[in-house]
Amino acid sequence: MRAVSMLSVLALALGAAIPASADPIAITRGALTFNGSFFEPLTIAGDRGFTFTATIGEGAVDFVPACGVECESGRTFSLGAFWSGSDLLGTATLDGRRFDDVGGLNSDTSAEVRFTGAMTVPLLGGGRAVTVSAPFAFEGTLFSFGPTDGFPAGNLSLTGGGIARGTFSNTQGTDDWNLDRMVFQLGDGAETPEPATLLLTATGAAGVLVRRRRSRQ
Repeated sequence: MRAVSMLSVLALALGAAIPASADPIAITRGALTFNGSFFEPLTIAGDRGFTFTATIGEGAVDFVPACGVECESGRTFSLGAFWSGSDLLGTATLDGRRFDDVGGLNSDTSAEVRFTGAMTVPLLGGGRAVTVSAPFAFEGTLFSFGPTDGFPAGNLSLTGGGIARGTFSNTQGTDDWNLDRMVFQLGDGAETPEPATLLLTATGAAGVLVRRRRSRQ
């Protein structure tokens, strides 16, 4: 009986020493910026002293081909973006430990991140340059393929969200917009959208709903 009790205590102690993959790290701040041509480095931070700074490769980005050059007024497009492995090279910290070369070919650690959401292109008449805001969700994973600096093998989930801001410019005499800049602002740093931006987003969404309802009828 005592042996069983001792084994139970040991199991609990070992379990407490290993970060539970079932408990995700809440990402509370950070940003990712698309400047119209390429993505600037991803920087995020969250619970347990977690930080991650990484360069962004080609990956998979939905909104660039969908609204990268000419964006139709009132159209809703995906904010979907996904990077992993060698497309997400960087440095991470967790619980005071540092992990270099995350995502490198010879590294024991890797990561993936995903952004999801949707944004509506502004309607005409709002000016030559307009910024539109929309919420997005964020999720990711930090992979450890083997014990690294005391960190056991396993997966660590990341979760969060924030506000995406797309800056559009309109060429006079055309009905299309150009997406000049997209900023994904994560966590508490996400500012409240301006009333004009909210109106633009709501108006665009309403137009989409009306078109869907008519198509069903």
